[in-house]
Amino acid sequence: MNEIKSDWIKYSEYINLLQTFDATPNLYQKNDWLDLIRDGFNCELRFIKTSYNSEIYALTPLIYNKKGPFRMIGSPLRGFFTEFIGILFKNDISNELTQKIINSQYLLMSGDFHYIEFVYKSSTDIDIISDALNSLNLEEVHKPSLLINIDVNKDDLWKSFTGRARNMVRKAQKSDVEVNEIRPSIEWIDDYYDLLIETFKKQNLRPPHPRSFYHQMKNLHEKRSAIFIEVIYKKKMIAASIFLLDDKRMMYLSGVSDKEGMKYAATSLIQWHAMKIALNRNISSYDMGGLGVKSIDKFKKSFGGEEIYHHKWIYRSKLFKFLEPVALWLAKKGFLRMG
Repeated sequence: MNEIKSDWIKYSEYINLLQTFDATPNLYQKNDWLDLIRDGFNCELRFIKTSYNSEIYALTPLIYNKKGPFRMIGSPLRGFFTEFIGILFKNDISNELTQKIINSQYLLMSGDFHYIEFVYKSSTDIDIISDALNSLNLEEVHKPSLLINIDVNKDDLWKSFTGRARNMVRKAQKSDVEVNEIRPSIEWIDDYYDLLIETFKKQNLRPPHPRSFYHQMKNLHEKRSAIFIEVIYKKKMIAASIFLLDDKRMMYLSGVSDKEGMKYAATSLIQWHAMKIALNRNISSYDMGGLGVKSIDKFKKSFGGEEIYHHKWIYRSKLFKFLEPVALWLAKKGFLRMG
């Protein structure tokens, strides 16, 4: 009798299975990123494998967190600076089996957690996953982002920018600033985080992610999965950004700028510099990250691109749903870390 079976497994088993699994994991499903999350947030990771007729057909890494009485789990979990993860399915499986795997994994989790989350990258192949998760009565949320096609030559990419973006880049280039890709040290990352604190302080907020997370980013850079770029003015860092690399895709992760950085349009110069680096490394697309703040959206959209949506599904218990607005307010003010 053929049977779908999902089980919790240890991290070591997940990594071993991943080595020979017939599928290509994304950056967030690999141990480099998972180690970064575990060590940077001092959190717990959990893993599920699903078998059919004794053969493994799916693997899922999940982030686990406990706040007070609430147990939360997600692939990924919000507050942990991870775009998406999702279930890693074996190649070329049927739609019917995909749905059964999702049902099996959710059944394993349901009843034990107050909050469950799945997030998948924008994809034309999302329909079957959407049908399965919607059938479980999870809330579906679309996460808007901006995707720029950089599978073109440098001149065409430059021409795709609006006049505003080109003017800002030119303004920075004419000023006495220097932009460089750098190899980050712990001291550099501490300077970056101090500038991040000042950036959030202007809005009476605190950085939502701990300094230790950024320290761990150094390891990702050594694996050639992250790019660090800084702008220097009078021997002082006035702006900097961190980008992630995943196969042919670049993603904007984080950025900072002080008053002089804003004055000299350093952030625009960083974006252009990052895209030129991506071109040299045969990256074909650049995800500038989430949309939703009008002033930031205006800046991002000046570089062209198209609006896309990553897909999120959420389960909340009744008590969690009732108290969630208070927790989110406390997290925004820095009194509570979701991660």
